[in-house]
Amino acid sequence: MNNIKKTLLALALAFSSFQAQAVLIDNGDYTTDTETGLDWLDMSFTIGKTYNDVLSATTGGSLSGWRFATTSEFDALISSAVGSIYTPTASGNDSSILVQMQNLVSLLGYTYSWTTTSEYTVGFVDSSSLSFADARQFGYNNPNGFVRPASNTNWDASKDDDVFSSYRGSFLLRSSNASTVPDVGNSALLLGLALTGLAFFKRRK
Repeated sequence: MNNIKKTLLALALAFSSFQAQAVLIDNGDYTTDTETGLDWLDMSFTIGKTYNDVLSATTGGSLSGWRFATTSEFDALISSAVGSIYTPTASGNDSSILVQMQNLVSLLGYTYSWTTTSEYTVGFVDSSSLSFADARQFGYNNPNGFVRPASNTNWDASKDDDVFSSYRGSFLLRSSNASTVPDVGNSALLLGLALTGLAFFKRRK
């Protein structure tokens, strides 16, 4: 009986661990981050548009319901993609996150590419308190993943600068309706069996 009880406990713990892991879900036009409960709009909707153009579209226009991400929300997205709290390096290059950044680029889309082994996603973030637009960047330059540090300000420009916007989009997000990770396979059934078994053993004591 003790072995059975241990097995049921292990199943319950494993399921809890699975549920707690951050997952980035591809929904076509947007990506859901289950860790933060946020949807991220694909860059194809905003690439080439100035900060002010996008701001107008989010306030009663075609992008109503979406808003600019803050720098801290951008950092949280990177951490979700990497699987742990991530602090960008000064140069931005990091070979240990190559696969993760390739995956993130494939989810949100890239805004420019230098070669077939280098793709970058650059987008404006919330600059409501500034007179200029501010942007952040991630991507990969094989064999390195790449994330521009949040403290970097080299991407500052006028909010109406069309040239600056030509190969940038905007990091837009909204609260997600998906509060939990979608059930996979028979995980819900396994959890139910585990909990039922635990309740049975408690009653037997």
